[in-house]
Amino acid sequence: MALDPVSSFRWGVIGPGGIANRFAGALPAVPGARLSWVFAREAAKGQAYAAQWQRDGEAPARVTTVLDELLHSDEVDAVYIATPHSHHGEYVRAALLAGKPVLCEKPLVTTQRSALPDGSGTTVKCRNYKGMTVEMPGLGVNFSLPSHSN
Repeated sequence: MALDPVSSFRWGVIGPGGIANRFAGALPAVPGARLSWVFAREAAKGQAYAAQWQRDGEAPARVTTVLDELLHSDEVDAVYIATPHSHHGEYVRAALLAGKPVLCEKPLVTTQRSALPDGSGTTVKCRNYKGMTVEMPGLGVNFSLPSHSN
């Protein structure tokens, strides 16, 4: 089954550090992909990152120090997480709970406890995004794609 072409795909970046520069530098090679929002703990660092990766003729990415602004923006189609490893679990969880697809640098989490929403055991969290289900039971992450009729 052929996929429909995407005219625009807007990324939100959490953690505008070194590895995030490689990600943003690759976006022009992907048709329709663009940097839309940046979350940074320090606004000046986020502004510098957004300015560095601004494309000619486009407005720079919006910058915030409030995670929920990025996660609940209609201008973000997916989130790229490039924070220190110890923060991956919390940001992945927050993005999934906000209904955003996530691309996260490895490792997804650093401990079993950080994979769980409340650290209490084997709780399973699921989100459905356009027919795709994502589960995080402990350290295992399961994906199921929607079935398509021919």
